[in-house]
Amino acid sequence: MDAARLSRKTPVSWYVPEPSVSDEALRVYAGFAVTGDAPGLQIVEMPAAEVASVIHHGPMEGIGQADRALARWVDSHGYETAGRNPRKRSVFLEANGDDQTDWVVDVQLELT
Repeated sequence: MDAARLSRKTPVSWYVPEPSVSDEALRVYAGFAVTGDAPGLQIVEMPAAEVASVIHHGPMEGIGQADRALARWVDSHGYETAGRNPRKRSVFLEANGDDQTDWVVDVQLELT
């Protein structure tokens, strides 16, 4: 990232089921949002998708609560995701330093 002079301002993660491995297997992409070229780095483009989203504030140890709230909302509003192990995205809107007290994460579930 430094050599390519790219910003580490917006970390992202994307969780994609790998059913060819097992029902529980996930491929996890972790990186940073970039625009343009990134010499020497592998670029993986998350495809456009309709998502349900919730904003999580605070330490990552509480992110599971946001995941469960989002899943309940999706179910109660008649939306569907891709099976038991849906694609999930996390966009870290504020994630400065090791103190996670003020972190803000946009947790997203891809809808089908």
